[in-house]
Amino acid sequence: MQFLITNDSEYKIGLNIILQSPNKDLSLYGNDPALNFKINDDNYFLFGFINGIRQENGKIKKDFEQNAIAGIFEDNDFFNRVEGRFISIKISKDFSFKIKSDKQSKLDIFLQEKENKIFISSGASLLPAAKEENFKVDNIGLMQATYIYGGRPLKKHSLFKDVLRLGVLETLSFDSSEGLKIFKEEKKKYKKIDFGNEESALKDYSDRFLESVKSCASKDRNNVVFLSSGWDSTSILGALVHLFSRDKTKAIIGRMKYSERSEIANSFEIKRAKEITDYYGVDLEIVDLDYTKDAEKIFTKLKDTFKSQQFTSLTGFNHWLLAEHASKNFSKKDVFFAGEMSDGAHNFGFSQYATIFHPSSYDFREYSDKMNTYLFGPTFLKVLIDKKQDNDPVWNFFKTLKPEGFFENIKETEQSIKEQFLKSFFVRSGRIPLSKNNSNLLTDFGKKELDSVTFNTYLKQHADRLTPENLYSTFLDCYDNFHWQGSTVATLYHACEAQDLKCFMPFHDSYLLDYLSQMPESFGRGLELRPTKFPLKWTLKNIIDYPYELQTGPHSYTYDIDPSFSHAGEIINYSSFSNIWRKSLSSKNYLNFLDDEFFNISYINGLVEKYLSKEELVGDEISDTLNVAMQDMLIFSR
Repeated sequence: MQFLITNDSEYKIGLNIILQSPNKDLSLYGNDPALNFKINDDNYFLFGFINGIRQENGKIKKDFEQNAIAGIFEDNDFFNRVEGRFISIKISKDFSFKIKSDKQSKLDIFLQEKENKIFISSGASLLPAAKEENFKVDNIGLMQATYIYGGRPLKKHSLFKDVLRLGVLETLSFDSSEGLKIFKEEKKKYKKIDFGNEESALKDYSDRFLESVKSCASKDRNNVVFLSSGWDSTSILGALVHLFSRDKTKAIIGRMKYSERSEIANSFEIKRAKEITDYYGVDLEIVDLDYTKDAEKIFTKLKDTFKSQQFTSLTGFNHWLLAEHASKNFSKKDVFFAGEMSDGAHNFGFSQYATIFHPSSYDFREYSDKMNTYLFGPTFLKVLIDKKQDNDPVWNFFKTLKPEGFFENIKETEQSIKEQFLKSFFVRSGRIPLSKNNSNLLTDFGKKELDSVTFNTYLKQHADRLTPENLYSTFLDCYDNFHWQGSTVATLYHACEAQDLKCFMPFHDSYLLDYLSQMPESFGRGLELRPTKFPLKWTLKNIIDYPYELQTGPHSYTYDIDPSFSHAGEIINYSSFSNIWRKSLSSKNYLNFLDDEFFNISYINGLVEKYLSKEELVGDEISDTLNVAMQDMLIFSR
């Protein structure tokens, strides 16, 4: 599923010509378009897939006329009702064109202009910038990829200076008179939900959740869940059994071994997943994700995809190996599911039993996640605006957990406080209100530039209209540009596609997300005693047959009982990958793409020397060294 549009007739690329203008001044290259049809001399192409058309009652209509897809360009209301993961291209008789992704921009459109030539593609590796020896780095994109969560530049940026990505809800148009233009569509808002009628609101959530699973599932083929033992993937498993049958429901889980000394890192997860699949009578396949060997083989397999999509996250390695196993052991016509995004959508990432470590009280650890969610909720935003944060016990508690110099001083005006608030969540690794950029990886100048460009490009429009009342919808809108473009979501989509598999994430359903954008603080996001992901857990207690009693004890990983344990630490220090990272870093190639105006080269050189001498890296040293090594190996190596 690749494409390239260019007006450079001399540019060579290993894709077939799908459409070419009579004078050959514009060509569409590609493979495997899902749809290709013509209406009134206009050619339409769709790469990816459309799952269906959302009806007014929230149901998905899957049997639609092919020609209706033309409405993606003509009718914004219709476009907002299309559920899927796709890029749509309209090329007119005069070879002007329009191109856009789905409303959540699940697929990327890369753009480069070079010497009066245009190049528009589905991946960076198809562009001239990726082939040049003397490439120019986009320092903002590189800082985003190495500091902001996700291991990838944010939506509109890339790692190459003259390469852009189309933003969420943006359409790219071209004609001979006006050249390239970008314009933005409006996002459809669904009707307001009455959360005061609690029973009705909870039933509404259940209906939306079950519809999101049902609309993706197959009645005839296997429905296969990429399983963890957590609430999200197991709720999808339960929903599939509830909606269909256990006979056509399957599950896959990874058994993670990152080093010889750590042995199996997710033994708790494996045990619970087996108990839950046994409860449902569902087959569970266990895939060995063994990083003690075959590092070079793994790199070789995933490098082209990761390089093209500019992924540099270890999470994607697990995704790749799971998808590879699935492709070998199931039919390409089977349907695959994953529970990604649920943590962010329900409780903004604080739903992992890990905010505050406690060796025995898992209830307290979950409540600490709620406390962190509260700090990014409407009540605490009001506290900040009123300058009363010093009287807030939760804020004071979390402050004591951070070192001196971790926080900024609160700003004077309400607008500047809102700006601080959004930056704290989206542009800081600490994920605590008022936190500074405390990275040793970046220079002071780099930190300022990262803050300024990222805020003005992605957050300013939201800060200008932010209120406590629309806070949650603002967060979820921002997620489309930030976390969901990176390691936890996008890599799994692409890993599956590279294996010719179709993967669905029910929590990425726009109708379900609309509910969560309105869901109040009292539904598990505040300091009340309801659990995180309250409506999902209510559904599992009241609507779906679910083994609720099995969700006790350590969540998944070794760090659930030993906070000193680090996945990344085991991989970078003791896995088979350590040898090839050391080999790569010893060449000092990173000096060719890291700009000392933006990156703290002396600090990085010190890390590299420590790593090459096989001293054990700890704390931020692990993530900083890993970020540089991954960029070196996956993106900038030639």
